[in-house]
Amino acid sequence: MKLKLMKYIALVGVLCAAFTLQIALGGMISVSATDSDGHPVAATANFTFSAGTLSLTLSNDISNTAWISPGQSLSDFSFTLSNGTTSGGSLTSITGTAINIDADGNVTPGTPVSSTDWGLSANSSSTFLLTALIGGQPDYMIAPSGASFPNVNMGVDNFNPYLLTGPVTFTITGDFTADTTISGATFSFGTAPETFVSTPDSGTTAAFLGLAMIGLAAFRTKFRRA
Repeated sequence: MKLKLMKYIALVGVLCAAFTLQIALGGMISVSATDSDGHPVAATANFTFSAGTLSLTLSNDISNTAWISPGQSLSDFSFTLSNGTTSGGSLTSITGTAINIDADGNVTPGTPVSSTDWGLSANSSSTFLLTALIGGQPDYMIAPSGASFPNVNMGVDNFNPYLLTGPVTFTITGDFTADTTISGATFSFGTAPETFVSTPDSGTTAAFLGLAMIGLAAFRTKFRRA
């Protein structure tokens, strides 16, 4: 019975860690999934808040050989803020390497990116959408890192240029503080976009932790009665 209890405690710890590590550890959020075609999608956001500024680095985390379709390109990042003052915000700069990719997956330099090639909008005072899909033919979506992409299909070269992971950094100015954090986020992939992958917000994490603790308490009660 003690062995079962220890296994339950270990399982609770692993599951809770899987939730919390995605959200807040070291200013980093990571997700992975598969799209409707069964292709992998994965991304990471690294963020740092200071007085009046958010520095946000986005990466497409699949390998260069796993990139097949434009539907695996990172095109949106929606995030909700908490703590400190979180109203307002404007995209002031984007730094990253722009590339063109032909139908064979070969890479050539693309037209340099500017702050107007992505858009930032606020759904509320604390929820924002950062997107490459701002009208017309999508471009400047975020590709994986790599010197070539040997397995891409012919659709990829319809959406040049791309931004090459390593890094792509967005500077957003607004009424932020050093105490501001991202409490929930959604990564979107593709030209519509087609695939959405969300992290749980801090409330979801707290609720999950509470349920886990209730389960542990019930298990301990049963153990004592046995």
